[in-house]
Amino acid sequence: MYVSGKLPGKPLKEETSSPPSTSVQIPGYEHLGKTMPYNEAKKLTAGYQGEIQAHHLLEQRIAEKFDINTNNLMSTIVTRAQHQDFTKAWRSTFSYGTDYSAISWERYVNAGKSIYANYPDMLNAFLNDMNTYKSYFPF
Repeated sequence: MYVSGKLPGKPLKEETSSPPSTSVQIPGYEHLGKTMPYNEAKKLTAGYQGEIQAHHLLEQRIAEKFDINTNNLMSTIVTRAQHQDFTKAWRSTFSYGTDYSAISWERYVNAGKSIYANYPDMLNAFLNDMNTYKSYFPF
């Protein structure tokens, strides 16, 4: 299970509060750290060649197994590297090929608490989604 609280690269707060040290403003970075439904975040990240991306707080592959509309799930705008790190954290907790229906809602919640421990806005949005969609999980 992923327990490291610090992801490689710049923390979200640093990236959203000041431009990179080169003092050259990187287009799209003003959106980093914003949390919103995925369908809105996807629109904000369009046109940046993947440099900023919308990250589903409950990983898309898991949500789809429970017939949850992933466009409505909360997501946060992150850099490409941060997106890879969050995805890796979910993947290390629930590897591809896992029987997701055999995992309890509580275990998913605990995984998210661990993964987003140092990102309170992301954690709160994740927990709100998990409470909203609790009935979709078998137990």
